[in-house]
Amino acid sequence: DYLNIFRKEPINLEPRQETYIKMLFMARNSVDHHNKGYTSKNICDSLLDGIRNIFNDYYSQSILSKNNSKGD
Repeated sequence: DYLNIFRKEPINLEPRQETYIKMLFMARNSVDHHNKGYTSKNICDSLLDGIRNIFNDYYSQSILSKNNSKGD
């Protein structure tokens, strides 16, 4: 659902950006906090870096755009 929204203004995801976000969701779904399994610190670090990137690149920009349009 998020990807459908992110394809629209003001974000307009490119295919490569969409693939990156899909990869992050796959990493998120592989993390198990109760069993050691295949979860590693590197996967968690990549996931957290991705969340930071999405926030900085998309979410914060959409909030700025929304706030700027209120001032018009």
